[in-house]
Amino acid sequence: MLHHAKEFYQILYTPHPVSHSATEQLLSSIPPDLKITPSQQSNLTKPITSANLLA
Repeated sequence: MLHHAKEFYQILYTPHPVSHSATEQLLSSIPPDLKITPSQQSNLTKPITSANLLA
């Protein structure tokens, strides 16, 4: 049983090759009005602080 669990999680967390053309095709299909602004992007990539968590 332990062997099967280990095998399952190894397969689950093993990275698979990424198709860059498929990624570009997917991202280019997002309508401009649904994309985030540079300001929103900046807010999403800021470090998380304890003040953020308590707000």
